[in-house]
Amino acid sequence: MSIRTIELCVSILEDHFGFYVSAVGAVLLRQQLPFVLLAKELHGRVRPGEMKRSIAILDQHNLLSFESPGRAGAVVLYTVLAPRVLNLVRAPRAILTVKTLYSSGAMEAIFEDVLAQGRTSCSQCIRRVAKCMVDNLPMDKVKDDFVRLAEAQLVTRCDRIDDSAGAVAGCPTFCAEPDPFLMPDRILEGGVDGGTSQQRKRKLMPTMSVEMAPAGAEDSGGADGAVQSQQNGAGGGKSGDANANARDSDRHILWRINWPRMERFFRDALVLDALESSGGGGNAICGGELVDDKHTARVAQLLLKVGEQKTPSIDTGQSSPISLQDVFRYAKEHGLDAISRETIDARLEVLGKDSNSIVRRVGESGGGLYIINYEKGIEFLCNEHIESAIRERIGDKAVRIYRLLRAKGFLEEEQVEKEAMLSAKETKEMCCALMDHSFITVRQLARTNDFAPARTFFLYTVSMVQVLNAMISFCTQALNNVIRRRMLEREKHEALLDRQLKMEVILSNIANDLTFDDESRTQQMADVEQSYMTEADRRALERFRRAERRLFSTEIELDKVLFTFQQYDMLRRRWAMEQARQMPHGRRKRQQATAAAVATTTAQSQT
Repeated sequence: MSIRTIELCVSILEDHFGFYVSAVGAVLLRQQLPFVLLAKELHGRVRPGEMKRSIAILDQHNLLSFESPGRAGAVVLYTVLAPRVLNLVRAPRAILTVKTLYSSGAMEAIFEDVLAQGRTSCSQCIRRVAKCMVDNLPMDKVKDDFVRLAEAQLVTRCDRIDDSAGAVAGCPTFCAEPDPFLMPDRILEGGVDGGTSQQRKRKLMPTMSVEMAPAGAEDSGGADGAVQSQQNGAGGGKSGDANANARDSDRHILWRINWPRMERFFRDALVLDALESSGGGGNAICGGELVDDKHTARVAQLLLKVGEQKTPSIDTGQSSPISLQDVFRYAKEHGLDAISRETIDARLEVLGKDSNSIVRRVGESGGGLYIINYEKGIEFLCNEHIESAIRERIGDKAVRIYRLLRAKGFLEEEQVEKEAMLSAKETKEMCCALMDHSFITVRQLARTNDFAPARTFFLYTVSMVQVLNAMISFCTQALNNVIRRRMLEREKHEALLDRQLKMEVILSNIANDLTFDDESRTQQMADVEQSYMTEADRRALERFRRAERRLFSTEIELDKVLFTFQQYDMLRRRWAMEQARQMPHGRRKRQQATAAAVATTTAQSQT
């Protein structure tokens, strides 16, 4: 894991949970440590009590991993999982995805509640959401929406503690659920409202809070007293909640967000963007008629949905064959009767021809077989982002050289000069700038063993592994800078935000006070607004709100680009591993030597 990734994760933890959690996370992201050595690392900065609470918070939000070596006298080793920390930045996109797919009912509120709590039981979640819904949805409706989320695999059960295996050095042993999406047989046994007392009702947390539910700590498995500290700290003034939750038979069955499922949604959205950018989702000519953009995009979405069902793994380069009949059946099952079979067939034919091999027709059975090449779609987007970065940093001529080297493979500087139609000085400057930013590299091929410059060919080429690492590092640093800038802006305007919050509380009390008539209430509210916020303060607050919205938007876009490069890097690594596994070891060496000889021969013939 790179230093920039660790810095980004620390910034995310500080943004969501505060200084203490980020300080603990900064140490556990770099190395796996027991609690004693962790306390030694943070001595003088974080107290042991805050350290235990920070570990419990990280575990509650599924960001912590702990294990015991399994020998007598062994301690529990803690570490923070960086990929799960990065998922916190993708929370707004995940909420938008759920809102787009399930706009009605309480599914969005349920998803937000599970996301805010980290993990929670079904009964607790239903009570909180039903309490906070403004349209007073019945409890049965909220429960049905939770069932729909589980059936869609957007939420999943946490691993349960294996009581038969026992604990090693105070560290519990977990085992996976046989069906992680199975709903409990009985829920809400503690009452639909958590009991008769009003104190037993819990409010929906709008953001990820440091305070956590006691039930989440019961099964969190934090060793060395971390979980017990969390239960003692969080359960201090909530005995009514604890009694209500204790009556639920599903209090030990905890649910969390299924992030691998959300990543498949993100991947499909990337492939859909690639189809639209490459022309497959736009206007195209088919049979002499202009194909409607809306219908083509809709058929592309249906194709991706069917491909998602046939290809459940996200690290697969392409989908299984999808027939026209499968797409038509999926459209009928989901009430899309407006799209006829002929329309689907025509749009699939357009996608197969005009999508840069992202969608390919591979057979004729079932009305036609199609394959979605996820790697091609993500590669197309990666190339667009890389060329955009080159254009912004260096210029259009550098983009021309980059495209030329990607198409040709290996070229000398004189060949680049001729093919790109640039002067010798411009070619040298552009190639040096591209090498400085790790967009291209030089390969040396010697005619003799001494590698003398006069008898050595210097060939420019594009190493996608190097380019991907450079772009991932650049996106990580940019995302970290945006988060830090947003935190700094909020810190600078903290006093102004506190004044606005106090003013809003006073205005709310005045508005609800029945002793005032309309005229005196209006006058009183105007006096409060004038005394708390001047015109300059209002302008400064409005500037801060606009800047914060822009920073949030930039943060989401940068995370989307980072996710694109990470997906392409994962697919390339998997493809390379499969190729290496299928090729014998001796043949692998011979192929590398043959490739070098071919490159040398090509360079000699071209010179």
